[in-house]
Amino acid sequence: MTDLPYFWALGVYFEPKYSNARMFLAKVFTVTVVIDDTYDAYGTYDELWSLACIDMIPKYMKPMYQALMGVYEEMEEILVKDGKEYQLSYAKESMKELIRNYMMEAKWAHEGYIPTTEEHLSVSYVSSGYIMLTTTFFVGMGDLVTQESFKWALSKPPLSLICSNVPMHVKMHVINLTQVLTIMYKGKDNYTEVGEELICHIKSLLIHGMSI
Repeated sequence: MTDLPYFWALGVYFEPKYSNARMFLAKVFTVTVVIDDTYDAYGTYDELWSLACIDMIPKYMKPMYQALMGVYEEMEEILVKDGKEYQLSYAKESMKELIRNYMMEAKWAHEGYIPTTEEHLSVSYVSSGYIMLTTTFFVGMGDLVTQESFKWALSKPPLSLICSNVPMHVKMHVINLTQVLTIMYKGKDNYTEVGEELICHIKSLLIHGMSI
């Protein structure tokens, strides 16, 4: 359901001034779902290794790679106008780290290796995608997010509300991102198996809410 990534992005920030950032987050989210499924189920081990270079990857995988690059290039054009193109480097680095950890999980599966609890947590903490999504939704938020905010997100910090070196508006958007989980995954996987409850939420927000 193509509305889901945008619905998730709206849960992070609904304000009109964040429209570019919201669209960027939704598009990255959409492509990431495809990448995740490729590593989990569809790509062979050798094909997954070749994702590091587009000239080496199978023909059927190239549209996925090109779509992701296209999303970043599109956002870069917007950021250049505001003098904020530096933000994109942080988003790209977080995506690279996500894919590196996808690859580690694929390597374990390929080799039949059972990781220790500590190994599993260190990888799944990143492969869950939330570090990447947090860094991504910072992009396009203008002066409200600084380089320090990006560095903070990439450092894999715990979020307690008493972090005095992180602005409250930044922490609240991170919390918003997490709160969408209660709608998507409370009781069952509503993202994979979209039910009437989630459809009603989407209609309420995107259809009925706009007609008020």
